[in-house]
Amino acid sequence: MWNSQAGREEVRAEMDAAAVEADIDFSKMVDFEALEKSRILEWWEKWYRMAGHKRLGRILIKGI
Repeated sequence: MWNSQAGREEVRAEMDAAAVEADIDFSKMVDFEALEKSRILEWWEKWYRMAGHKRLGRILIKGI
């Protein structure tokens, strides 16, 4: 799959879609100030394999 441009684009599209879902999931955690670190860790572990660290980092920073 990684050998072709089309394969790379497909993977990026899947990761972008997962990032959108992760963003929705993160926004449900509402009050960032009150969140426990363990909740953020659970969220990160749930999504990083599908969306990637960079995309999750953008969501996390946007939510701060």
